[in-house]
Amino acid sequence: EFDYTACEVDELNLIKGAVITNIKVQPGGWWHGTIASTGKSGMFPDNFVKLLDQHNEDNKVILR
Repeated sequence: EFDYTACEVDELNLIKGAVITNIKVQPGGWWHGTIASTGKSGMFPDNFVKLLDQHNEDNKVILR
């Protein structure tokens, strides 16, 4: 629903519509993944994304 500007060096800047792959779901509201278009990896808030397909073997999410 929102873009996200990273506040720490280990976080990702998120732009609505970006696809994130290689998701590692972690407790506490923050996940780790890779932005497909740039290859950059980092942490991001889970409430800014929506799963494309929970049974997808690529484990992708898209910003909602």
